[in-house]
Parts: sequence; structure tokens; C-alpha cells
Amino acid sequence: MLYCRESGRRQSGGRIAARSFRPRGDCARLRRVEGVTANMGMVGNLHLERGIALKVEGNYDAALEELSLALTQEPNNSAVHHQMGLVYGFTGSFDESLEQLKKAVDLDGASVQARNDLALTYSMLGMYEEAKAEFQEVLRRDPVNEIAQKNLIFF
Repeated sequence: MLYCRESGRRQSGGRIAARSFRPRGDCARLRRVEGVTANMGMVGNLHLERGIALKVEGNYDAALEELSLALTQEPNNSAVHHQMGLVYGFTGSFDESLEQLKKAVDLDGASVQARNDLALTYSMLGMYEEAKAEFQEVLRRDPVNEIAQKNLIFF
């Protein structure tokens, strides 16, 4: 059960309900209530899931709001930083995009997906040496990575 302390609104849980339940104002302070305890890790994950769903729908402002809420719960979550980097890139905020993608890679250096997205962003911005280095690092970690293989031939 999702619960908003401000309005008292309740919504049944589950992936679809969590994605479609969009609280307003201070209702964004949701807690997954089970008995008398709240699992804060689940709340951050719900914000991440909603942020991704909103990103896919093209609602970038709302996606950034949800992802920002996820970061307040889990500031070192590389997946949240990765998704924020993508959203910033989609909106043309490339400085913020690079910052978030770099943070995602710093937090989880093994994430080839985050590294590929960082490399692609570098490439779009004409930062070819940085892009090449990231694609090479992806291939060092995952020698059969098709994204890195296809893009590295341009450098």
C-alpha cells in the first residue's frame, strides 16, 4: 500500500499502480507501509520506476522530479544518476547529463550500459577522445559489447 502522509491518499502497490500513482505537492513523500515500519529502499525504487516510466512517456520534467526524489532516498544509487543523465541529455542539458552519467560510472564502474551512454554523449558533443576511451573501457570489461564495437570504428 502506498501512503501519502499529507493527504492520507492510499493506492494499492504493484508495479503498474506504482507507475500510475502520481502524487502532487508534498504527497511525494510516499512510504511503503507494512505494519508500523516503512522500507525507505522500496520508496526510492518506486521513485526510480516512476521516473523511468515518465521518461519513456516523454514527460521529462516529471521524470526529473521523481528521479530527484529517488536521490533524496538513495543519493549514491548509480541507476538513478544514470537515468537522470539520460533525461538531461534528452532535454539538451548536456553539462548536467555528463555530470550525472560520470557520477553513475563513478558509483558503478562495472556498468557497461552507463559507460556506453556516457561515451555516446561524449561523441554527440564532439568529445571524441573521451568517447573513444569510454568505448575502449566498455570493450575491456565486455569484449563482445555490440554498442561499443559499432561505435569505436568511428574513432
